[in-house]
Amino acid sequence: MHFYEVIVGNMNKKVYMICVIALALLIPAATVFAASAADELAAERKFWNMERRIFIDKLATQRESFEEKAARLETKVIQLERDLENVTNGSDKRIEDLRSHLNERVSDIKSTFGWALGIFSIFLTLVIALLGSWVGKTIVKTTKEKAEEVTKDKVRDVVTKDLVRNIIEEKGGPLIKKIVPKLEKKWQIEIDKMREELLKKASQGTYIQFNDEDKQKLNDVILDIEDTENEEEYDFDDWFLKGLEEYEKEQYAEASELFKKAISLGENEIVLFYLAISLHMSLNFIEARYYYKKILDKYPMDEISIGNYAGLLLAQGNKEEGFGELDRVTKITKIAELIIELWFYHYAHKEDEEDQKNALQEIKILITQNVRSRGFSMKANVQRATDDGHHNPKLLSDLERVIYDKKDAKDLEKYEEWKQA
Repeated sequence: MHFYEVIVGNMNKKVYMICVIALALLIPAATVFAASAADELAAERKFWNMERRIFIDKLATQRESFEEKAARLETKVIQLERDLENVTNGSDKRIEDLRSHLNERVSDIKSTFGWALGIFSIFLTLVIALLGSWVGKTIVKTTKEKAEEVTKDKVRDVVTKDLVRNIIEEKGGPLIKKIVPKLEKKWQIEIDKMREELLKKASQGTYIQFNDEDKQKLNDVILDIEDTENEEEYDFDDWFLKGLEEYEKEQYAEASELFKKAISLGENEIVLFYLAISLHMSLNFIEARYYYKKILDKYPMDEISIGNYAGLLLAQGNKEEGFGELDRVTKITKIAELIIELWFYHYAHKEDEEDQKNALQEIKILITQNVRSRGFSMKANVQRATDDGHHNPKLLSDLERVIYDKKDAKDLEKYEEWKQA
């Protein structure tokens, strides 16, 4: 135990000595470090004091400069205010001088103009008085002459009418009573003859065109119908002829209604034919299809109705059935007006390039021969083909107008495809 305490005691003495030595070495080093740090801090403080003085000197210099500029600006403002005051005073005086001078000139002008105006007023008054007197006399004279002329005409008319009435009543009455019935009978015979001619011509189909003479006859017959009958008294032919008049005017919707009234009193192929086409032309495809089928049920070999029905189906986009009817009628028809329509349907709706080329060549031959399908528009087919992506819709549209006889064939020469056909 004693040995242990001796060892520990010796060790504590050594540690103490080491600490004393280390402390003796560290104190001078710390003193040197503190002195060095104090020197650096003093140097830095000195540097910032110099910078502060420099910055303060600059601020003082700039302030002096700004004060000098402000003083110069203030001096200029004062000078400008003085100049403006001088200019204003001078302008006011100049304006006042000008106003006085102008007032003097206006007074002079008023005085001179007053005299001139007075003289002119007197002269104008005299002229108006003289002119009014002359015009008044002229009007009175003209009015008097007109009144006398009108009076003479009225007297003459009255005398003439009375004289004619007396002659008719005394001498001509019996003769007129005999003549009028004869004239009416003759006119009725003429009207009946025209009715028969018109009905006969209409029965030949829509490709038979009415000329100006036919249209005049039709107008006379319609006037006779309307003058002598009430609508309740109209017969089949009356309604048909009225429908035919609207058809010739290309008023197809109105014609359709009149043809329907005719059918309500009777029915034959020709009125069904005109009704179907009128509905077709007015784009009433549903009713048109019904009447085409009704015609074909009764007259299955009616070439024109088959061709029109084929065109209607194709215009509706029913290519399968439409081309079937088209092929059927192509084999049997020899009607040139119908044939050109059929080739047009081929060109408009066929998708094969060779078929279109062949169709256009056939159409060109027929147009060169002056074949036209007058009175039958195929615009609906043009629209359908265009919607389906036809390769040359402008040529197609113009071609339809030429076939319909609404456009000159020379207009087609601008198309390269037509020239090469």
